[in-house]
Amino acid sequence: MALCFSYNIVLSLLITLLVGISYMNRNLRLGSIAALVLALVTTLTYEKVHPQSVSQKVFTVSIASGSGSKAGAVSIPFSPNTLFIHKGDIVSWSNQDTVNHTVVALSFNSGIIWPQGSAHGSPTYSHTFDKEGTFIYVDRLHPYMGGVIYVDVPTSQRELVSTTGSFVKVNVEMPQNAAYENNYGPFFIPANTQVTSGTIVTWTNKDYVAHTATSGDGFSFDTKTILPSQSVSLTFKNKGIFPYFCKIHPWMIGSVTVS
Repeated sequence: MALCFSYNIVLSLLITLLVGISYMNRNLRLGSIAALVLALVTTLTYEKVHPQSVSQKVFTVSIASGSGSKAGAVSIPFSPNTLFIHKGDIVSWSNQDTVNHTVVALSFNSGIIWPQGSAHGSPTYSHTFDKEGTFIYVDRLHPYMGGVIYVDVPTSQRELVSTTGSFVKVNVEMPQNAAYENNYGPFFIPANTQVTSGTIVTWTNKDYVAHTATSGDGFSFDTKTILPSQSVSLTFKNKGIFPYFCKIHPWMIGSVTVS
């Protein structure tokens, strides 16, 4: 209210001043300039006091039927497995499977998402993203399932790709202080590595302590221990999205999407 009152005072004074100048000079050109300035001030004042609201959007992610049976049973367990949204948007996960699922990230935890028709609980879970960043999530009950959500993340920050000859090499960094859970990431840069089949992915440890990059299912890939300043490279041939974590610091979560 105080903000509106102060702007109204300023606006009234400007109107009085400009009208007075126009009247005293009786100059058409000066009067026109005064009118233009008045229109500009009015517009800016209105936008300051009444800012335009950004519409909130709701995105739905389907947990595919059969996805909980075993790894690879469904090509895309979370559909879509990658979303590009804006701050304030809502993502809702819907369980279309016959078994329980979860969606867990560092900043949210769904608990059990029950099958459709279950009397035990809801088959959906929704989360409002009020912070910018890259959010990797996994299904703790079926850790081979994962997805990624980009909230107002520029394209240049989504992947680090460099081509050498006839093959593609992608670098993933384990940044300094990644071992501290309260940093809230990113724990791997990029958090989600998007590559094509046959790509070589190299993890480089730039932290002060050892880390690993281990697939959520425990067998698809494992870099083993990577000491500070060391690197490990792996080739990805199979298509899909592969969530992974650090076995030493399990809150460090990343993913590799192979298309």
